Amino acid sequence: MDWVELNPDLLRQISKKLGDISNFVRFRAVCKNWRLVVGPRDCPPQLPWLIEHRTKPDDSSYRKLFSLYSNTTHTLRIPQAKEVYILGSPSRYILRHDYLNHSASLFNPLTRSQSIPPIDHFTIIFPNYIGPDLNPKPSLNENGDIAVLFLYKTEVKISSVAFWRFVDRQLTKIAEIEVPHPKAIACFKGRLFIFDRASAETRVFDVTTGDEVLVIPPPPTE
Repeated sequence: MDWVELNPDLLRQISKKLGDISNFVRFRAVCKNWRLVVGPRDCPPQLPWLIEHRTKPDDSSYRKLFSLYSNTTHTLRIPQAKEVYILGSPSRYILRHDYLNHSASLFNPLTRSQSIPPIDHFTIIFPNYIGPDLNPKPSLNENGDIAVLFLYKTEVKISSVAFWRFVDRQLTKIAEIEVPHPKAIACFKGRLFIFDRASAETRVFDVTTGDEVLVIPPPPTE
């Protein structure tokens, strides 16, 4: 049997059974014909990989990633990980935080492609949500991804949440809101929930637009 000449429909059916991204990459690496039949966007739904956490940056560019699907650990060389904090997300992007230069970028650890949001003068950054837009608007010509990041600026002691959208494959800020006393922040079904410890209110925002859609009053006291 000539494996190169396998039926294209059969190849597509096989690729849909590859629940681990590493197996999908190996599958496409077999030959040029297989890569032509099964493109990168044909990757089946994946469970997220867990990225190794380090308490402080070091000069190593290697990180361990754990696959929940196959229960295996992979060591991946990520040049962008050297001397910076690396924060994972449930999407194709990882957040790179350069704490010395107070800068950040999103990058894909497999393709090494980067998108650099216009962030500066902050001390702490944390990804609240990075992933597909749950309410896409075709007229905006976006590629379906949005990013919601928490920022804390030391010099003015202000914390905020910034919203970015991929438009024409460029990351563009669409909104930034000040959150003076955040106690907890969570994202669920396209909504960002921010609990304010001073007022005990919960502010709810649309992650697609950054608009505030609801304020939940504090629970009644006995």
